[in-house]
This record gives sequence, structure tokens and C-alpha cells, in this order.
Amino acid sequence: MLRVIAFCLLLAGCVTRPEMHDSWADQVQVGEGQCPDIDGVYRNAGDRSILHFTLGATASLAHLLNGEFESFEHRNEARLGTTWSNPERDPVRAIRVIHLGDTLRFETMVEGGRGRTLELRTSETCQNSLVTPAEEWPHEYPGVGEPVDAAYGLAFGRLADGSLLVRTSTKFPTPGLGYRLVLFAEYFNYRFALAD
Repeated sequence: MLRVIAFCLLLAGCVTRPEMHDSWADQVQVGEGQCPDIDGVYRNAGDRSILHFTLGATASLAHLLNGEFESFEHRNEARLGTTWSNPERDPVRAIRVIHLGDTLRFETMVEGGRGRTLELRTSETCQNSLVTPAEEWPHEYPGVGEPVDAAYGLAFGRLADGSLLVRTSTKFPTPGLGYRLVLFAEYFNYRFALAD
């Protein structure tokens, strides 16, 4: 029986749906293949929606961009240095987002001036009114016993109130079969308001 259940999960895959909190403004919808205008300066502190609950100002945009969704602190010199999941601890106060053709540019602002800059290549066309980087990045997710290979991804949209919508994805591929056949995928939505 366990083999049958495992096989069904393998074929169907398990996906958590990215929920939008009831109090959030609607996502801005654009034509098929078109990209939303996401340029702006946003607060680094945002909130995350899980089902219909908002967890308050608990998310750091810099930390999401730094490539580690699950940790409290993460150091990545190839991206934004050291970031914290708690925006009060994170040195970044705001982030300027600029979408230029096939590039997303993120300029961080810290107390007293500018911080680091991150550029990501984007996909040629947008889907579901979201701008997506061209590549996900691999990550070893702590598992029971040995780490599990996973792939992290980001997508960016706009809410009708001007806030930046960030959708994260964590995909857990079927062991031994690479990233093509995803056994489990987890998605969350985050909202970051325009900076004052």
C-alpha cells in the first residue's frame, strides 16, 4: 500500500497553493506574456501570507533575495552579504527594484546610504503577471538524516496598492531524477509596501 501511495504522489506531485491574504489589494493583471511594472523603492520589512493569515512584518526582502528562505541568518558574498530573516535585525532598510529588459536590478539602502546591488537575469516573457528570474538556484535543504536537494525560485508582481508582490517557491525533486519531476513544491506570497 505504501508503494502505491508513493507512486501516486510521484505522478501527481504535491503543491501548496500560494494564498493571498484577504486584506491585501488584488494582484495587478497584465496581458499574456507581458510584464507588470514593478519598478519602485520598497521597504525591506514585509509580511507573508499563509492561507488567510498574515504573520505581520516578519519578512526581509533582502533575505529572500540572498538565496536562503529557511534560515534566520544567511551569508552569501555573491549576492547581498549577510542578511537576516527578521527585518529589524537586517541592516537593509529599503530596496530599489529596476526591471530593465532581461535584468532585474536590486539596490539596497542601509542606514546612512547605499548598500550592495544584486542583478538577476529574467525569463524572456512573463507568465501569470509575474517577472521571474531565468534560473532557480539549488539548495541543500536539511532533511532527516541527509540533506535533500531542493531548488529555490522567486517571482515578482505588483499589487493594486503599489506594493511589491514576491512569490517564493521551494521545489523538492524526486530523488535521483533531477529537477524535472517535482515531488513536492511549496509556495508563499510576500507583500512589501512602497517606502516613504
